[in-house]
Amino acid sequence: MAQPQLWPSTLQQCLNQGGWQYSAENTNIQTSVETGPKKIRRRTTRPEHLMQSDIWFDSSLYQTLYDFYNLTLQNGTQNFFFNNPISGASSVWRFENPIQYSPLGGEQFVAKMVWREQPIA
Repeated sequence: MAQPQLWPSTLQQCLNQGGWQYSAENTNIQTSVETGPKKIRRRTTRPEHLMQSDIWFDSSLYQTLYDFYNLTLQNGTQNFFFNNPISGASSVWRFENPIQYSPLGGEQFVAKMVWREQPIA
């Protein structure tokens, strides 16, 4: 796997609070058995986390974000470094979905993103 890329320094380094959510994915699997309750066991020893977030930017930074997602991260398939908003520790992330862009007014825009935290080997 390729080395994780660095989040561009010209883009917002802290995520907006209003659109931010951090949640653990369900890592359990349930198996039906002939009799009795379903058997529940975990799939992994490390829970996976999803983070929904957004950043604001102006039209001059659109190309930076566009190039980072589409070229550097190959349409979001590659990993990148960004500090975990709770712990502050450097974490490795990958885009879960394409970026959604919306206007805020004038030349200001918001980019809504969903990231999956990746295990650090």
